[in-house]
Parts: sequence; structure tokens; C-alpha cells
Amino acid sequence: MNVLPHIDVFQPNGYTKEEMKMINETKKIFSDETIKVTATTVRVPTMGGHSEAVNVEFNQDFDLAEVRELLQMLLVSLFKMILPTLSTQCQSPHIRKMRFL
Repeated sequence: MNVLPHIDVFQPNGYTKEEMKMINETKKIFSDETIKVTATTVRVPTMGGHSEAVNVEFNQDFDLAEVRELLQMLLVSLFKMILPTLSTQCQSPHIRKMRFL
């Protein structure tokens, strides 16, 4: 299988339409046009799912345990090894890794 780092057509700003969709949807979901978002989309042939790698920067220091607790309150499944074939049976997102730099 090949991985294609090109989904849809490139826009004048260098992003593809799919990448711009991710940027715009993030701002819409959070109701915040000031959020700085960058995205790289890569097409990977899979059955029953997709993945995202997300890097988040905060304006102030935070406690990683508190971030985990907040995500769990949002019904996010944390750190469980879920195969893509099993994830199709679940409605909540799954987070496999969280790291702090």
C-alpha cells in the first residue's frame, strides 16, 4: 500500500482543500476564528476508520492529568489499543498517545 500526502487540489496558500476543511472545521467547532491551526492530510488506504495526529499548544502551563480528565468527561476513550476493525463498532473517539514536551 502507498501513502499519498495529497488529498484534493492545492489552494493558493499551499494547503489542499481537505487540509483547509480541517482548519475551518476546527475553528467552527470551537467557535473561535482566532485558533491557529495547521493541517497535513495523508490518504492511507484503510477499512473502517481514519486517524489524525494532533499537536496542541496552550497559552499557559497546564497539568496533563487534568487534560486527560477533561477528555474522559467528553467520552473520549484514552490509551486503549483499538484495532481499526473494532473501532467501527464505537461512536467515541480513541486517543492512543498523549505526550508533554
